[in-house]
Amino acid sequence: MTRRGRRPGSPDTRGAIVTAAHRLFMERGYLETSMRAVAREAGVDPALIHHYFGSKTQLFFDAMGFDMDTDAMAAFILAGGPSQIGRRLVTFLISVYEGDIGQQILSTLVSGVEVARLYMVAVSRRLEEVAEQILPGHSTIRREYVAQIESIMAGLVLLRYVARLEHAASLSPRRVIVLYGGLVQQVIDTGIARAKGYHPGSAASR
Repeated sequence: MTRRGRRPGSPDTRGAIVTAAHRLFMERGYLETSMRAVAREAGVDPALIHHYFGSKTQLFFDAMGFDMDTDAMAAFILAGGPSQIGRRLVTFLISVYEGDIGQQILSTLVSGVEVARLYMVAVSRRLEEVAEQILPGHSTIRREYVAQIESIMAGLVLLRYVARLEHAASLSPRRVIVLYGGLVQQVIDTGIARAKGYHPGSAASR
């Protein structure tokens, strides 16, 4: 899930896009950098960026040198339906941070605050896109529950892979998936139930 094949195309064109994207992401930030702006900076047609990278999140990960297929990640997480998203999300997280790509990401993040912030914003946006598939049309509810899920995931990464605290680090990957996947799933189930009962001004909407 973390390795991605390269779409065919000119290495020079692809390299120009990656270089331009890296510069703009670092200068403007993730949210303020558009794919059209990257195309203009690289001197290419915007359609080429969509062809090579598919999404802005994938462009960011490639520009930062993270060899991760975020489109496959989203497809994997959603494949089992809402009742399995918690465990699938944590399964993907474990597959990343237990491998070489996870160490590469951690090394990059601790090397600079700005890159770490950009990475977290990009991941947050990808989670938001996944959440939009589950809770369409409920932006306020969606943002609240994505924030909770982000906190659970960030806590897991910090305790297990950065600080390597005993209780978190000693858990087997299977137990991490069961325990943390269960926490994430509770958040998802609560958000879905709240959205189903949502009526502006009602108690359930608050």
